Amino acid sequence: MLQSITFDKSAALFVLEAFGKTVNKEGYLVEIETGGYVLSRNGEPILLDEFGGIAKGSELYLKSDIASMIDFIEKRP
Repeated sequence: MLQSITFDKSAALFVLEAFGKTVNKEGYLVEIETGGYVLSRNGEPILLDEFGGIAKGSELYLKSDIASMIDFIEKRP
């Protein structure tokens, strides 16, 4: 059974901080310690508005657009 958690943008900041991430002035997800961009599965920086979640058992960050979600589902083991 696939489980999911849905949260609004204010909760997203709490979740990101729990994983050592934050949002920079431009609205991109970045590492708290280094300021480096958090990248999607396709190697693209992720805006907070695009943040779709973190894959279970990893730090694989997902964009919320349908193409990214389909790609993730198709490539899951």
